[in-house]
Amino acid sequence: MDGSEQEASTIKIAYVMDAIYPYNMGGADKRLWELARKLAENGEHEIHIYGMKWWQGADTIVTDNVHLHGVCKARELYNKQGVRSITEALIYSSRVLPALLKADCDVIDCNQFPYFPCMAGKVASIVKRRPLVVTWLEVWDTYWREYLGPIRGSVGRIVERLTMRLPDGIVAISNKTRDDLIRCHVKPERIDVIPVGIDLERITMIAPASTATDVLFAGRLISEKRVDLLLNAIAIARTKVPAIRCAIIGDGPERISLEDLTSKLGLDENVTFTGFVDQDGLTAFMKSSKVFVLPSEREGFGLVIIEANACKLPVISISHEMSAVRELVQDGVNGFLVSRGSPDEIADVILKLISDDTLREQLAENGFEMSKKFAWSDISKSIIDTYAKLMSDRRPAR
Repeated sequence: MDGSEQEASTIKIAYVMDAIYPYNMGGADKRLWELARKLAENGEHEIHIYGMKWWQGADTIVTDNVHLHGVCKARELYNKQGVRSITEALIYSSRVLPALLKADCDVIDCNQFPYFPCMAGKVASIVKRRPLVVTWLEVWDTYWREYLGPIRGSVGRIVERLTMRLPDGIVAISNKTRDDLIRCHVKPERIDVIPVGIDLERITMIAPASTATDVLFAGRLISEKRVDLLLNAIAIARTKVPAIRCAIIGDGPERISLEDLTSKLGLDENVTFTGFVDQDGLTAFMKSSKVFVLPSEREGFGLVIIEANACKLPVISISHEMSAVRELVQDGVNGFLVSRGSPDEIADVILKLISDDTLREQLAENGFEMSKKFAWSDISKSIIDTYAKLMSDRRPAR
């Protein structure tokens, strides 16, 4: 390939997301970072992420060939009530718009949450005549009322529906998300289903942690993750295995209340809260554990399930109509899905897995084989194909 052909195949991508990994440890943050790093590998594509400035020093830094732009001072993502801050979303959106208008890009890709930045992306898309993509993690729709109450929840639902109308194309991370979008009257031809990927080669190279645990959870400590269910399950399991050990990896607005619950249940000797752990550290923890538990009832995808399986770690999760986890966990194959999500159910499966080495090892091997289809090398090609298709349709003027 000569120089001109190489230049023509390179796409300049502007990603819009307020939270940036590894300064934030959410699944969406991690997804974007791993994707960006893969696309920027060997200078194949030019990748820019426009987020809040979580770091010290210059407003723009380059890490692993990815350009990180801090468009405004970092603010708390969640308010005192533990829900997403509207103030943060509005301030970030107002600051990211000027940055996007100045950006030299071929395509703009906005993360769905917290919606308002997608509107800034739409304005920039129109002005610059570049296609707008929105990456959609999960559809909330009627859940808005539960999350924010009847009045503010109704406003949230309207904002979500309006955001669905903005992009030239939508990347849904699961079939469930695609189906939910279609139920909200998004045309199927506007949606490409492209799952979240993992860096399988890197995961394979990491050694297990020196400290072994029986049960592991990793994720943002927010109410939707239902870590309280896991703690109550550990309390039940401890009656039969007094020395059971559980590690809770992550941080968030619910951490203090969860630590208080741990003490109330008398689990201070059984449960450890590690706080923030980087990706390699998380992988090491997974490799030294027996079972991974994801007790949330809502998941747009469930990246940690794929990561756990890649570490040969069986998974316990909840079979709920609002969760895409059912696309990742095959009951009795690479883990178990509990139906009601009660502490007793979770405790029973935990005890079953930590006591039966043969069963656990079989599920672990199955999960590892299943994780191979989520390698970023294949998924990143699908993303680029989607961008190229939209760029061709738009045919931006130079």
